[in-house]
Order: sequence, then structure tokens, then C-alpha cells
Amino acid sequence: MPRPDRSHERIPAILGAAAKIFARDGVQGAKLDDVAAEAGLSKAAIYLYFKNKDALVFALLEQFFDANLSALKMIPEGNSTADRLCDWLAIVGEAMEGGAHFQSVGFEFLALAGRDDKARKMVLGFYEQYAATIAEMLKTDGVPNSTEKAREIVALLEGLNLLWMVHNGELEFIKTAQSGVRALLG
Repeated sequence: MPRPDRSHERIPAILGAAAKIFARDGVQGAKLDDVAAEAGLSKAAIYLYFKNKDALVFALLEQFFDANLSALKMIPEGNSTADRLCDWLAIVGEAMEGGAHFQSVGFEFLALAGRDDKARKMVLGFYEQYAATIAEMLKTDGVPNSTEKAREIVALLEGLNLLWMVHNGELEFIKTAQSGVRALLG
């Protein structure tokens, strides 16, 4: 009799455990034994779903990017792009504040992208999708140079994200980001 497919339960548990262990120990210092223990699984069970630690890192990176992009796309239409982006920033900012210890993991992923071609392509693909989604919103609102403006917004937000982290969460990310977006969109 075949075993029931429990991947819908186990994969999120493994990714959540990995995020916690990576935040605590860093990606390089993290051990799959610790991820397994945090997830309440054996190390062998981790290998059923992820070939190695790198595969786990990439799955976590993809989950992070997909969640951010999905949240942006779910903001209802009807308001101006500036209002929609500010609504999205409130959601993202609250998530950042609730999971502040995970921010360092995001920056480890960016550092990995500087050394690993696969990670670089994944990060670049996310930024391109992120900017294209914002550009489409801006274009719909009739904002000139929508592609350039979208890149400026992405640069502003990523820079603020870095400042928020180095200020140990003390920077008012939501307020500053919303103000910056409104200034860029005039």
C-alpha cells in the first residue's frame, strides 16, 4: 500500500523551519539536521523533498519572492497606483516587522546571488517581474516613463529595506516608503 502524499504539509513545515534556522545560524552555518529537528522530521525526510541545502535555499527564496509579488498583484484596482502601492507597502511593512529576524536571510540570499549564477538569475527574474508589475500599474494610470519610474520605485524600496535592516528595524519603513513612492510619483 503506497504511503499518503504528505508533501502539502511537510514542504511548508520544512520551509518554515529552514527560514527560522537560517535566520538564527545564517545560510552557510545552518545544518540540515537542525532544520529537520525544527520541522519535527528526520533528515532523510528533508531529502525526500529537497536534494540538498541549496535546493532548500532556492525554494525558500522562490517562496519569499512569490509571496511579495502575489501581495502586490492582489491589491484591488480602483485607486491610483500610488495609493495601491502604499496599501501594499503597509502589508509588506507589517510582515517585515512581524518577521524582522528573517530580514537577514533575505540579504544572505542577495549575497548568494553575487556568487551563484542560478541565484542571480532568480533574484534578477524577481526584480524584473516586480518592476514590470509596477510599470503596468503606472502605465494603466497614464504615468509617463512607467518602466523607468517602476525601476526607481524598486530601487527606493530595496534601499529602504537595507536601511531598515541595518537600523535593526528602528527605521519607520512603511511611512518612509509610502512617502518616497508618493514623492517619486509626484
